[in-house]
Amino acid sequence: MLCNRHYIQTDAENNITGGWSDGPMRDRPADGAILLAETGGYQFRLWPDGEENPALCDEYGIPLYRWDGERVVPRPEEELDGLRAARERIEAVSEELSMLENRLSATDFWTLKYTEGEYDGRPDDWEEKKRQRKSWREEVRRLGAERDGLNAQKEAGQ
Repeated sequence: MLCNRHYIQTDAENNITGGWSDGPMRDRPADGAILLAETGGYQFRLWPDGEENPALCDEYGIPLYRWDGERVVPRPEEELDGLRAARERIEAVSEELSMLENRLSATDFWTLKYTEGEYDGRPDDWEEKKRQRKSWREEVRRLGAERDGLNAQKEAGQ
C-alpha cells in the first residue's frame, strides 16, 4: 500500500543532504523539507522505482544528488571528482601540517634550553636546529593558508 510521503532536505546550493519516508519516521518534522512524493512505499526512495534508502552522500560526505526545483538529478561526475580531489588534498595537507607541528614540538625542549642559557651542544648544532625550525614554521604557515583556502572552496562547492 502506497500511503507514505517522501521528503528531502537540501542545502543552500540545492544539494540533497537528507531524505526520509514518514512510514518509519512518522514523528519527524517536515518543516523546511521538500515533499518529493505524496504517496510512496514505506521505505524512502528518490524515484518511485529506485533503490530503497539510497546513499545520499559519498564517503567524504559530498552530496550525490541535487534538487533542480522540480526533480532529483544526479550531480555530474566531473563535479564530484573535483570535490573529492579537493577533500583528498585537504587531508594530505592536514597530515603534513600535523607532522610539521609535531617536529616543532619535539624540538621545543632544545629551544627552551638555548633561551635559558642551558644549551650544552655545539653552536653549529644550534644554528642548524634554528634554520630547520624556521623552515618548518614557514611551511606550517604556507600549508595552513592552503588548507584554509581549500576549506573555503569545499564549503562553497558542497
